Amino acid sequence: MLDHKKKEAIHDQLKRLFDHSITNNPFNDKDTHHLIGLISECRILDPACGSGAFPMGILNRMVNLLSRLDPNNRNLYRLTAAEYDLILSDLKLSDTFRESCRAAFHVEK
Repeated sequence: MLDHKKKEAIHDQLKRLFDHSITNNPFNDKDTHHLIGLISECRILDPACGSGAFPMGILNRMVNLLSRLDPNNRNLYRLTAAEYDLILSDLKLSDTFRESCRAAFHVEK
């Protein structure tokens, strides 16, 4: 259980992470890696099932957060083939496109 001071510190760091005027990462390496893992496991449900504006807005925000947490994509390039396949398992993509992505992101085999 986190004490009050620790919760306040995390809250302040999250506020800085979501602040567009601040470009640096307020978290240490351990917390950054943990947050990137949480974001990669996040599932979004579009409540309207309509134009796709909601999921695209969420995707844009998540990409923005990831670019602050990991500006050099150090963690992105650590995907294993199983992690990569799990991330894309729900998407209907052609095999050619999947292989192009695998090559572009240097997915380990």
